[in-house]
Amino acid sequence: MTAVDRKPGPTRARARTLPLRRALAALLAACLGTGILTVAVAAPAAPAAAEPGGRHEYTAPAFTVADNGYSDPDTIVLEVPEGTGILTGASIRMHGGPEGRAETLAIWVETPTGPVLGPGCRDSEGGFSLCQQDILQVSDPAGTWRLYLLDGMPRFDGSVDSYDGLTLSLTTEPYPPAPTITAHPAAEVQATVGTPVTLTSSGSGYPAPQVQWWVVTPDGGDVIPGATSPDYTFTPTSEDHGRAYFATYANRWGSAMTRNAVIIIATLPQITVHPTAAQVQSGQPVRFVSDATSYPEATVQWKRLDAATGAPVDVPGATSKTLTLEEVTFADHGTSYVAVYTNPLGDSWTDPALLQVEPAAASVVTDPVDMTVRAGSPASFTAEATGDGIVSVQWSVATQGSSTFDPIPGATSPTYSLTSASADDDGNVYRAYVSNDHGGEFSASATLHVQYAPVILEHPEPALATREGDAKFTAAASGNPTPTVQWQVSTDDAAPFTDVPGATSPTLELHGLRYADSARYQAVFTNEVDSTTTGWARLRVPGTRPSLTVEPTDQDVLAGTEVTFTAGAAGDPTPSVQWHVITGSGQEPIPGATSATYTFTAGAHDDDTQYYAMFINVAGSVGTMPVTLTVSAAPVVTSSPADRSAPEGTTTTFTSHATGHPAPSVQWQVSTDDGTTFTDIDGATGATLDVVADLAVTGHQYRAVHTNRAGDDISDPATLSVLPLPVVVTEPTPQSATAGGTVTFSARPDDPTATIQWQVSTDGGLTFSDLEGETDGDLTFVATPDQDGNLYRALFTTAGGTTATEASVLNVAAAPVPPDGGGVPTVGTPAEVPAGGPQGSVAAPGESAAGRTPGGTQAPGLAVTGGDTAVLALAAGLLVALGLAGVTIARRRTAR
Repeated sequence: MTAVDRKPGPTRARARTLPLRRALAALLAACLGTGILTVAVAAPAAPAAAEPGGRHEYTAPAFTVADNGYSDPDTIVLEVPEGTGILTGASIRMHGGPEGRAETLAIWVETPTGPVLGPGCRDSEGGFSLCQQDILQVSDPAGTWRLYLLDGMPRFDGSVDSYDGLTLSLTTEPYPPAPTITAHPAAEVQATVGTPVTLTSSGSGYPAPQVQWWVVTPDGGDVIPGATSPDYTFTPTSEDHGRAYFATYANRWGSAMTRNAVIIIATLPQITVHPTAAQVQSGQPVRFVSDATSYPEATVQWKRLDAATGAPVDVPGATSKTLTLEEVTFADHGTSYVAVYTNPLGDSWTDPALLQVEPAAASVVTDPVDMTVRAGSPASFTAEATGDGIVSVQWSVATQGSSTFDPIPGATSPTYSLTSASADDDGNVYRAYVSNDHGGEFSASATLHVQYAPVILEHPEPALATREGDAKFTAAASGNPTPTVQWQVSTDDAAPFTDVPGATSPTLELHGLRYADSARYQAVFTNEVDSTTTGWARLRVPGTRPSLTVEPTDQDVLAGTEVTFTAGAAGDPTPSVQWHVITGSGQEPIPGATSATYTFTAGAHDDDTQYYAMFINVAGSVGTMPVTLTVSAAPVVTSSPADRSAPEGTTTTFTSHATGHPAPSVQWQVSTDDGTTFTDIDGATGATLDVVADLAVTGHQYRAVHTNRAGDDISDPATLSVLPLPVVVTEPTPQSATAGGTVTFSARPDDPTATIQWQVSTDGGLTFSDLEGETDGDLTFVATPDQDGNLYRALFTTAGGTTATEASVLNVAAAPVPPDGGGVPTVGTPAEVPAGGPQGSVAAPGESAAGRTPGGTQAPGLAVTGGDTAVLALAAGLLVALGLAGVTIARRRTAR
């Protein structure tokens, strides 16, 4: 919904007359309709689909209408989405604008499906309604609506009226459904040529759909002119067979199609293939073929026409288009056969086909077959024959080994029998000759087999196996059928005989025989009649002395692992084995070690022991060479070094131990990159490692590698943390003072947590003693003469140890003596000098700290009296100044 071509300008109010507006509207409509006037409209964005039915409003934002004549209307474009429904009403409502201006406003509407339309009629609320006839032309309002706006009473002065917007309201109803088929014609319609046929259908829809019938031919589908009713009646011809008819129901909302109705034209069966006459010999098959077309499809029944009367008789089961007679006789000669095709319209008969049969000579239909019987049992042979007229039979025999057949007197029946067959009849061949007046033929030959039990012709003889282990037995027997043979063996005189697998030849060959194969052998001959057993024969196989095939080898294993010695020996019979162990105290058999392999778990105590195997059988014995077992135990770390923290400058020790056999050696390693790599420490091959704690090695990791011939094991690494000594930041400086004056030594460590202890040396620095209670960074006291030359230092102590500052000297000058024999105050009694006296007296320093004299006796008072006090005071100051030089010593010093 987009407003375009807006022309802003001043708002004004003017009166316009309705007749003039209508005239202008008519002119604009004519221009737009003929194409004289064209309007450029911006393409609005496509709106979302709407639900069909109900009231739909589309609003344009604020717009203006310019007073610029009739040739350039202002245009608003609105988009109505798909699926809104069927339009039943429409109106346009203005919003805002100058009072009374809407009455002179001219609006023309161009719908999505129609031309520019008139403004329609105003409603009671001042809106515009489209005329009903216009609404019917629009129907579906989806698409672009263009509203052309003109001032109905223009003055051609270019003035502009402004409006807040307008709303296009559309009232719609939902789309009606497309037509539906309520009744279909029959899918298949049976008809006959010339008889009218009616196809019936029905459908529903609103508005009522129009009906049109169609016909589908091989060339395609065609409309049937005038067939516009639900029912269609026509008279079919033969060409309508197979054609399809259907009806379509359509209105403006869609269409529907019925299913096809296929026309089937019924016809009387039409014979297309007649059977033909046939001439065959008696006993031969014959076939007659026919065919016909019809609808519905016809059934068929073959009939036989009697040769004498011509009366038709159904052939049982003959209901196919082809009649096959498997075997005809001379009695069938002269008969005829017809096929009758039948459907609901009637039946049709083929032409009769005559069958002529020639008489047949006698022939064998069942030949005698070979027969097998046991001696003393009856036997019989049968030959069945066929032929026209009387058929006779004559049996003949060819005895064993003869190729000549001799007739058997009296053997003229289809079956020839022997009461009791004997071994002499075995192999006789029999046949029959059948004949009639038209000829004859011999049957196939049949052989008589007479069975009898096997008869032993040769018994096996005792045998001694060769050095290579070969032996052979032979036996023979006769029988019918030819007997099979199975050799049997008995492993000793008391054991029963059992079959030798695969030994089914008259000659039994044995290879690879061993001592244990000595046994008895016999042969059993068997046929279908019975079994016969030969006498048994003994087989003897000599033994052989054991000979070594596998020698054991030395083994080098880890303690606690499984070790296996393997030995092998050949011999017949298979030799037994016994393993022996050789120790420092001798050799002895190992209980239970009687297999070709001896397996056990090796311990360290088994190191350097020897083993051998002894093989024994009835023919002798042989022993292997002794082999040595070397047992090693790989190192296993039992204790790893522990992390250490050591004061700087001290020596700390790391310890690691491991088990193993032989005893493992040790190599200590160090890592300077947080355990990423380790390198060997030269000469560090003991159980302990001493490391001097220096700041350069703090954080290093140490580990021990324990190694022997079986491998190695590495201890866990231990980290060395070096605790640094405190560093002297501020050294004390030498001090000079006058006896009784205050002295201060100052020192500072780098570690604020370090403890401080001041010390004094009265022997020139040979020994130092603690000053009780002096644990601050500043040492302050009152100087006394006996402290002159004392050395003072501070001790800084942390977890890393103690550092001593440089020792600083204290120089104490005697208090000045008053001139002219002025009195000197007694020790400890300062002179009382009035402040601001005329001569200017000086109180001795330290007077307020009487009795506090570190490293000496109580300090005496110092006073300057009499004479020129100013000069004396100056001299005293010079003396003090002479001892104030300070020296900065090294940063660190370990306390001595």
